[in-house]
Amino acid sequence: MTKIPFKVSSRTARLIGRENVSNAEGALIELVKNAHDADATNAFIIFHEQDLFIIDNGSGMTSSVIENEWMTIGTDNKEVNPYTKKKRVKTGAKGIGRFAMDRLGGGALMYTVPENSNSGFQWEVEWESFEAAAKSISEITAEYDEVSNLKLASILPEQYKKEVGSALSDHGTVLRISRLRDSWSKDDITKLYENLETLVPNTEEDGFTISLFASEFPGQFGEVSPITEDDFDSKMFATYDSKTNKIHATIYRNELDVAALSKQYSAVFNNPAMKEFPYDLETFQKGSYTREYSLYDIIPGLKDFSEDVEKLGDFSMTIIFMKNQPPGSNDSKKFPYKNSDYSRRKEWLSRFGGIKVFRDNFRVRPYGETGDDWLRLGERKARSPGGAGQAPTGFRFGPNQLSGGINISRIKNLQLEDKSSREGIKENDTFRLFKNVVLEIIALLEEDRNHTFYPLAELYKVENENESKKQRGKEVADRLNKKQSDDPDTQPTATSTNGANAAADAQDLAAAYAVQEEEIEDKNEEIKILRSLASAGLITAAAAHELRALENNLSTRTKDLRELVQPLIKDEQLRLLKEEQNPFILLDDMEKTDYSIKEWLNYALMPLKRDRRKLSSIYLNDYFDGLKQNWSNLLKERRIALNIQSEDDALVRLFPIDLDTIFNNLIINSVESFARKKNRDSRSIEITCKSSQKRYLITYKDNGAGLDESFKTNPSQIFLPQKTTKRDSTGKAIGTGMGMYLVKSIVDESKGEINIIENPDGFTLTIALPRGAKS
Repeated sequence: MTKIPFKVSSRTARLIGRENVSNAEGALIELVKNAHDADATNAFIIFHEQDLFIIDNGSGMTSSVIENEWMTIGTDNKEVNPYTKKKRVKTGAKGIGRFAMDRLGGGALMYTVPENSNSGFQWEVEWESFEAAAKSISEITAEYDEVSNLKLASILPEQYKKEVGSALSDHGTVLRISRLRDSWSKDDITKLYENLETLVPNTEEDGFTISLFASEFPGQFGEVSPITEDDFDSKMFATYDSKTNKIHATIYRNELDVAALSKQYSAVFNNPAMKEFPYDLETFQKGSYTREYSLYDIIPGLKDFSEDVEKLGDFSMTIIFMKNQPPGSNDSKKFPYKNSDYSRRKEWLSRFGGIKVFRDNFRVRPYGETGDDWLRLGERKARSPGGAGQAPTGFRFGPNQLSGGINISRIKNLQLEDKSSREGIKENDTFRLFKNVVLEIIALLEEDRNHTFYPLAELYKVENENESKKQRGKEVADRLNKKQSDDPDTQPTATSTNGANAAADAQDLAAAYAVQEEEIEDKNEEIKILRSLASAGLITAAAAHELRALENNLSTRTKDLRELVQPLIKDEQLRLLKEEQNPFILLDDMEKTDYSIKEWLNYALMPLKRDRRKLSSIYLNDYFDGLKQNWSNLLKERRIALNIQSEDDALVRLFPIDLDTIFNNLIINSVESFARKKNRDSRSIEITCKSSQKRYLITYKDNGAGLDESFKTNPSQIFLPQKTTKRDSTGKAIGTGMGMYLVKSIVDESKGEINIIENPDGFTLTIALPRGAKS
């Protein structure tokens, strides 16, 4: 058999250079990375006439490096030797970065002087030569010569020989790119300079600076400084340790006037939520605090995918939040804000906003650029549009209110690989998990803000006598309505009574209206959440109805198919087959699947029955009999025993659909809990109902996996909206987080009470419901 080698066309250089790097800025930064990897302390970008210079005072290149690494496409040098002499992590790893020069211009000339050498080297290439038809890439050559006593400063344009040349010492590299493919106007170079501010590594960390000059615009540019900002509302610096799965976070508060908080608003610290660290007055006066969190606490349910979590690696992040418009007059009364220049903030966010990703101190584009909401913060905000303080939980930052950076490494985050184009990170499961973890860390900053603002909003309501306002408004409305009903021809206007009383009535009505408006806004936020669930429910119901039409087919198809196949296959043939090839075993599996589909269809359609949506007097004993019958088949299939004990005369007045919501949610949670526990022995759910004063006390108990670890210190958190332990391997929530919230809402609206009971061997809660009047 003849063996033939692969051939690489010379056009490959264009594919991995000019066509692979999307813009000139990206190409430039690839070449600046080479300077960083050469342990340079300074890199210079100079636009001079029709040429572009990229200069550094790094270690330079020897003849061996030029021949074996620089001239080798896809070299693995940076994979084999990932650290520089200064212990910097080498930023490139694909071995194709030098082809970025082709994106910038048609010709490239390089001068380089290695350390501890008087001689240097000249290297030159014409990129158009790679476009020759029918040529292999190995047939294209670059000109390469040794140059004795090479002084890099002498190669620079005259006006930069002193300023730049003095920083070059006796070694380094000068790249001169000619016949530029882009027209660089002042606006273009200004934009490049501004973008470099978000691209440069932290100068304090490894002593590397970038400077930009343009001979056509002298004095306009210079050394690029990393961005800093002291005017913020809140800020967080967090690190994740992949060995311990711990998040170490420091949160800085700068939004509220602490002096006013400690005097005019001091009553807020009487609220139990504001008495303990880190919400006590002393911590506010310090301005910051540090806490440690377990990853599995902030993302309940993720522990089931610990093997996937191990692939994440260490990272750190800084997040800055700032309001980009002044608060309304009502909010200014509720919260003691500091004064800020919001027009300046808006301008700063337009330039430097967005959450960016840095790998070994260099930007990974396009994350965080204008219009790139890679974390879907806008979509997340749309699902919870309420402002801070409107509800105990659920506040979200908008994408135009945040700035920050996430620092990863080629060494520590092996699964977060660059795409070959260097534009972004490969969209694998680890990257998706990484995004969800980042979002949950951002949620710590959101929670800190809302945890402060909600008690302040509640304090405002109390101190402004909202309830009194509503009551006075109601009294006025009732009086006017009564007068209208007594004399239908009378118009309820200010002339109906004397001027003083009319003015007072109007004031009371206006105040009551404002309070009601605010409460309606809170309710509307809840309605938006429930509406989205209703939409999902309607889609599920529509699908269930369509599938219901196939119910008869689901009931008989496996039986019919088995009868057709039986005569065609002999027993001796079956004995020769593996189990997975046996058609009758496959038919048995299909039959079980069809049966499960039919059962779930029943549950999906149950809420749509009209009789479930009528307020009724319900004997709990009868209700539980029906509940047990409805669930019996599915629970039996999963080897789960459902035991119910209830008093015969226990009577409540409720909507049947509300009882369905309570107990179906609890049973579904138990079924999933047993699946997590992966123990099929002695699975049981117990429901008991006993009389207790003027209530019935219902105890629900299972011996499944129990509460997730993250809820054990504060079990009531499971009743918060959008709190879920149902996650996929990327940490994305696959549950709505609304089930237990709805359970508690129904119990509260029924004037009942619900409590989680500690149970080391499973899950237990009690529900107290008021007795219903017998009809």
